[in-house]
This record gives sequence, C-alpha cells and structure tokens, in this order.
Amino acid sequence: RVVDSGKPGPTVLVVGGVHGNEPAGFRAAQQIQYWPIVRGRLVSLPRVNRLGLAANMRWAPDHRNDRKLRDLNRNFPTQERPEPVTPLCLAIWKFVKQHDPDWVFDLHEGFDFHRLNSKSVGSSVISFPEQAEFAKALLESVNADVPEERHFDLLAKSGPIRGSLARACGEQLGARSFILETTFKDQPVSLRTRQHRRMVSTALLRIGLI
Repeated sequence: RVVDSGKPGPTVLVVGGVHGNEPAGFRAAQQIQYWPIVRGRLVSLPRVNRLGLAANMRWAPDHRNDRKLRDLNRNFPTQERPEPVTPLCLAIWKFVKQHDPDWVFDLHEGFDFHRLNSKSVGSSVISFPEQAEFAKALLESVNADVPEERHFDLLAKSGPIRGSLARACGEQLGARSFILETTFKDQPVSLRTRQHRRMVSTALLRIGLI
C-alpha cells in the first residue's frame, strides 16, 4: 500500500511479516498503513512472508529445508552480493527500489528479552551507528510503559544484520534504516503490537509525517 499526502516530504517504508512466526510486526504494519499522513509518502509491506505467516513458520516455506535460502532476512543485497537471492526477495527489492525510501522501519520479534538474554535481540532497536540518537527517542517512548527488567535496548554497534532488508536499504539506497524488535516470550500479541505502533508513531512524529 502506498499513501501519498500530495505534499513534499520524505518517503517512509514500514515492513512487517518478514519472519512468519513474528505476528506482532505484521499486525502493527497492517494497522499503520491506514494512518493519515500530513506530508510525504507512507509505503507499507505488512505481509512480506505471506505463506510463512499462514503456517506460523519463520522461514519462507518454499525453501524451508534449505539453510541458505529459507531466511528471507539474509537474502537481500549486500556489499559483496549486489542482487537478492530468491525470487521473493527479488520482487520485494524491486518494489522497495521503485519507491526509494528515505526511512525504513522493519518490524520483528525476538524469542527473549535482550536485556536478560544476549543471544536474542528481542526488545531492542537495531540501527546503524549514525542513527543511534534517533533510535534513542524510540527507546525512550516505548520504555515509558515497560518494567525496567524488560526495557528495550539500543543495538547500534554494527547496524542491521548482513543480508537483511534494513541493511540493504541503508547500504544500497542510503535510507535511514531500523529494525524494531519486540519479544514474544510471556507477552500477549496485543501488547507487542502496541509496542511496535508506539515506536513507529514516535518515529513518524519526529520525521513530521504524522
């Protein structure tokens, strides 16, 4: 879905459902696509891994048994590999390049709270180092309603993971890109969806889109 305000401003891309077992991101992106905007354009891809969402499967079902191809978020362009790997990633990348976003927010979920388990990126904002200050505003907003032991953390040392859509948008398109991670452990999907909306609304307010 593409919403054009008719007024000059940045293009913001909101993505959900890259991993099919992370429903809060897809639910939030599906709601956000209908938010009224006052300038620029809001581009939404709420259900990237549609078949994976239907099966509650992290992977792309077509490649579920192929370790190299099954994770959509490892098969977008990198500095060493200029083209996406799978047909679905190729179609998504073609769409994203067509709209040339200035800002990208990719909504995900982790299996545990990063603050309590460093093996998971759950409850974090992942950004490139140069976008760390902007990311801190999203953290401050979402953490206002979160117990301290479950606070969201900033992960900005090296940026989004190699092969991810967010990293490709940053490296290839020059977009300011972020991965927003909630945590599905011991939390209802309604809360996690609300946390995603809180972070994105804070971002869009600061950008001036809403």
